Amino acid sequence: MESEKEEKQEEKKHEKVYKIFVNTREKEVTTDILTYEDVVILAFGSIPKGDSIRITVLFHHADQHPAEGTLLPGQSVKIKNNTSFDVTQTNRS
Repeated sequence: MESEKEEKQEEKKHEKVYKIFVNTREKEVTTDILTYEDVVILAFGSIPKGDSIRITVLFHHADQHPAEGTLLPGQSVKIKNNTSFDVTQTNRS
């Protein structure tokens, strides 16, 4: 009988890994749908807080139509290998 740990390891072997780029840095993810929030966390490690902070997320080479565009809070994008994201933070003065 397999232990839970062995079962989880077996599941991980079958997960598809996608290589994407966030601000030119290669990242690996195991899901084909990423949300705005997922991408911001991949870019900055957490979601920056503050009333004056604005974050723009642009995507390119997605596995959907349109394949390029802007991702807004609450939205998601279907990715494939080499989908890229440009994530910028600006402070409104």
